[in-house]
Amino acid sequence: MKKYIIAIVFGTLALTGYSQSKFRVLASSGVSTIAGKNSTLSVGQVLSNSYQLKVAPRSYLSLVHSSGGTVQISKAGVYKVATLEKRLDEQRKSLSSRYATYIISELTKKGKENINANRYKYMNVTGSVKRATFNAFSVYLPDRSNFYDPKVTITWQALVGTKNYVLKIMDRFEEEVLYTQTLTDTSTVVDFSQGKLKGALDCLVFIASKERGIQSDKYGLFRLDEEDAPKFNKAYSAFKSSNKSTHNATAQLSEAFFFEDKGFYTDALRCYQAAVKMSEQSDAYVTALQQFLVRRNMGQTPEEDKND
Repeated sequence: MKKYIIAIVFGTLALTGYSQSKFRVLASSGVSTIAGKNSTLSVGQVLSNSYQLKVAPRSYLSLVHSSGGTVQISKAGVYKVATLEKRLDEQRKSLSSRYATYIISELTKKGKENINANRYKYMNVTGSVKRATFNAFSVYLPDRSNFYDPKVTITWQALVGTKNYVLKIMDRFEEEVLYTQTLTDTSTVVDFSQGKLKGALDCLVFIASKERGIQSDKYGLFRLDEEDAPKFNKAYSAFKSSNKSTHNATAQLSEAFFFEDKGFYTDALRCYQAAVKMSEQSDAYVTALQQFLVRRNMGQTPEEDKND
């Protein structure tokens, strides 16, 4: 099973950083670096208060503070992390809000358009647009993902001309059907601890339109086997011990970063969505979810539909 484990690195993600750092990178587009270093900041990266951040023109950088507040920067310049924390604290006190946002934006040459307010255009972030597709399925699953929580939510955008969807899960060789369900809805929760799925280490998931005969791509879901589980469980336990609260948005984000770093994208999506909900749809948190979907190519417009 080891050959299926996905390893993704988002810069320095030492477990000790979860408790020591007050700021982490929430979302980023364009070029933002630590002053004096060439490496681009990455999502989940911890930031020391001694750092100075360099944001290039036409870039966007969003930071999340351990308190839950966020800083959004779309104005080119160099910023001291310690100063950003001070400004965010002032903003929080004036708004009396845990999820206060400190915004540093700039106007375009026309002097009218706010880049921060229209950052999706500049970031090319197009994920999670809920509309019906015409010729191909748009599914909120990555091509391949490990999963930890056995209850996996599978969602897709409606397909025009379809009232009944068939969700099918097969073994990796496509020789045995492990699970099948016909639905009228476009979202369902599949429990991989039940039935034939209970013992399956790796599966292929796809969705078909009963009326039109169109089938989605196949998506691989992999469960940790006995050989890999101890190492992951040890890392997850260490993370949980430094992230004890799970009932606030920042804790959910930390868990999302952890799972994404380890290649558990279905679990990361669950945590990103929980963070958005707990933050009461905070704009910065929504942006982080959008960027995650784009990074993992989940729920994007199918190639067959792009010119329709």
